[in-house]
Amino acid sequence: MCDDPEGLRLNRDARSAATKANIFLIGGGVAVAGGVALWFLGGPKAVTPMVDDDTVGLVFTGGF
Repeated sequence: MCDDPEGLRLNRDARSAATKANIFLIGGGVAVAGGVALWFLGGPKAVTPMVDDDTVGLVFTGGF
């Protein structure tokens, strides 16, 4: 067991960074897979931004 507080802190920081990297890797993979699916399925006719009093998002029009 390591008794060095600096080593323990660095280990904890490295594990935290690795967890964040894994989450972003999975999120990026999901985004790429979604883009590929839309590409092959034809995608919507138009994508327009929508801003309302309490909503921000995208509006997809057309058919898949």
